[in-house]
Amino acid sequence: MCQRKILIVENQVTQFESLQTLFKQYATDFEIFPKDFFPFIAWVRRYVNINYPETLHTDSSNNIVQRINDNKIELILMDYKLGAQFESKSGVVFATEINKKLEKPLPVVFMSKDLIDNNEKYCDELEKYKAENFPECKCVHKGYFGREILQKDYFEAKMIPALKNCLSDSDNQTVVRIIRDKIDNLQHDLTGDDARTKRNLEEIVEFIKKGGQINSNTRQYILSKKDTKNFNDFNKDLVKNYR
Repeated sequence: MCQRKILIVENQVTQFESLQTLFKQYATDFEIFPKDFFPFIAWVRRYVNINYPETLHTDSSNNIVQRINDNKIELILMDYKLGAQFESKSGVVFATEINKKLEKPLPVVFMSKDLIDNNEKYCDELEKYKAENFPECKCVHKGYFGREILQKDYFEAKMIPALKNCLSDSDNQTVVRIIRDKIDNLQHDLTGDDARTKRNLEEIVEFIKKGGQINSNTRQYILSKKDTKNFNDFNKDLVKNYR
């Protein structure tokens, strides 16, 4: 089984360990990072604290970006509150700035104990984040309001679907981008099987744009072909039978 790699950015070690345990027990199709909570969260805390010098912000962000790249992270599960309200950047601002530093921005699921509609600052930051045209983002309530621990039933009913939907939407966006890049870069008209493959790929784009979900085999296959230079390399049967 190919596990999807998720980075959890959670400020409290108790909550992080709770999430880590829930993933290990009930969502084994995900691999969870960081493997070393305290060094990683120290970089995060230094980066989001507005009172620290810029040199420390830069060093911390470089370490965070390197860790994301080295571990081939596919999605970030982000706590909204990463420190004191008036001394720290929020998780939304953190995600905005880190995604701008990544060669390939990542989809993000934001977690919060606050109800989003009741938090004007949260709403404003989310609108600005979405305006950046990053990959898909979603918001999920933590399932508690105080110092409780996330429960299994809520985790399975709310958290996991949010993560899977966000990854699926992000994958679909990438599929569309790969197909459009291949079609836009064509230097000549196609004939025969290649022409039919092009039409099938164009159908996939329209199908996704209308909310359709292509089958996982075709999706993963196209995702793996981002560096393909010509249509001869595409498996024509997989592309044709995409539903």
